[in-house]
Amino acid sequence: MLATIGKMSMLPFYKPNSKRSFKVLESYKIENLEDWRKWRNTKGIPSASILASCYGLGYDTFTSCIRRLSGLCQKDTDSFFAKKAMTHGSEYESRAKEIFLEHLIEKETETTKNVIVNNGEISEVIEITYSERFIDETESHNKYQFLMTPDMIYSRDGKNTVVEFKCPAYGIAVGKNEGSVWVTSVNYVNRYKQGKPSHFIQAGCYALFSNAEIFYVVLLFTDGTNEEVVSFGYKMTEELKEYIYYGIFKCNCYIAVAKAGGLKYPVRTAKQINILRIAQIMEDSFISKSTLSVSVNDIEYDEIPDLDEENPDKSE
Repeated sequence: MLATIGKMSMLPFYKPNSKRSFKVLESYKIENLEDWRKWRNTKGIPSASILASCYGLGYDTFTSCIRRLSGLCQKDTDSFFAKKAMTHGSEYESRAKEIFLEHLIEKETETTKNVIVNNGEISEVIEITYSERFIDETESHNKYQFLMTPDMIYSRDGKNTVVEFKCPAYGIAVGKNEGSVWVTSVNYVNRYKQGKPSHFIQAGCYALFSNAEIFYVVLLFTDGTNEEVVSFGYKMTEELKEYIYYGIFKCNCYIAVAKAGGLKYPVRTAKQINILRIAQIMEDSFISKSTLSVSVNDIEYDEIPDLDEENPDKSE
């Protein structure tokens, strides 16, 4: 039933007589974060971090994202909680990368080396062309844009792999949880057994437009002293591609509508249906769940209660 729901929802976007292609329209090298944010904000196009909101699975509502991207409203001032979370994420992302790179080096051999293609310093505008041929032999060519800033892309034997890093702050940067960092990480994995849907969608976007068949979401839980790292591995599937393409198409369409006359009513996202869809897609894509040293599956999670919530991560 889940598979049927998931696949039926995506069939209308991709038809037998249609095809898609994409190219890098613009590339921006990030040397100063404030300058990059200004450049990004002038684009008014969707990014991977808001695609989850398109399906009702993000931190912000889809309507708020569209209004902001179309210039109808400004971004709300971040709360203390959100600022603390983003500061924590920015501060420790480099440490998460350091740990992951150490792991990669351990796996290298004399004949197999990993080459870092992008270490988070390149932001790209992707142009997607959707072409359709009609029964009278005429064609239509619609173009949509998308902004991506992957945390890391590395290549091995000519094949790209994408890695998205997250540093959750719940119970660490903001003291809502009195447990240890280890307990916080176990709670997280207990709740998100195949990873968090919003993280999965974001990393999947980067993988699709980086021609990567494998992608990871790596989470570093740390209080500055103690560290726990959890990695979720996935493979690209046709269902995931359709899900991403449709999300970008939907975002671009609503941005155009908003710019033309504004949004009078909130945009529906069918959240409950999408929870089922993404659960099936994640199950089909899922490869592994582990720490970088010990299998997460060896830990007993049932003894530890779930988290009630997790900190927002609004970074690109």
